[in-house]
Amino acid sequence: AFMTYLRAGQMQQQQAQMTVSNLNTQYGNNVSIWLEAQKAQLEAEQDAALEPLTYQQTMLELEKTQKDARLKRIETELQTYTELANKEAESSAPTFGLR
Repeated sequence: AFMTYLRAGQMQQQQAQMTVSNLNTQYGNNVSIWLEAQKAQLEAEQDAALEPLTYQQTMLELEKTQKDARLKRIETELQTYTELANKEAESSAPTFGLR
């Protein structure tokens, strides 16, 4: 009878150990899933916070590109006007008969 109770106790101990092992695995999986969900939520919040700044940066870059192009165009026009003014000054300057 003692051996029967001993075997029954050992079987219950093995079942309890398997249950604990399964619960540990499930707990680890649940923690992992929860952690991934928290990371995803944090990334979404970060993206939402950065979205206006990203838009503003894009707009500023476009504005800079437009202003750079305008500046280049103005510099080209200035150079053209300067060359024309120099040519006109040379041709209209009195030569005092030195030609």
